[in-house]
Amino acid sequence: MRIASYNIMSGGFNSYNTTSAAPQRLPLLQKAIREIGADIIGLVDTYRWNEIYTEADLKRLFGYKYAYCINLNDERQRLPTMPTSLFPAKVDEPFLRIDYCLYSPPIPVSNLTVHYGAIFNQASDHFPISLTVA
Repeated sequence: MRIASYNIMSGGFNSYNTTSAAPQRLPLLQKAIREIGADIIGLVDTYRWNEIYTEADLKRLFGYKYAYCINLNDERQRLPTMPTSLFPAKVDEPFLRIDYCLYSPPIPVSNLTVHYGAIFNQASDHFPISLTVA
């Protein structure tokens, strides 16, 4: 089983100050998520998706049987998750190792991967990570 996590930056919109009906980078994100090929993927920073998409929309858009939204406005989750003081940082190459997969034995894990490539350079400010659970 392949599990991945991907911070998609501003929900695929070109900025956090948008009123666009759909994310401008949605086609890139769809292609990137297909290329990752994960059985389970956690998408982080899905800005405004709870306003514009239903769970059925997300299943159709990304080709998964199930889709769930974690509501960060829930009373139990009142802490901000972004932006950091570095956002947006302009750099020539990745230099921060800030995305992690955490697991405990006896779960057998292999193929830990950072997905690099043109599609990922254009779709988000983070490279997606994935692993295989046997």
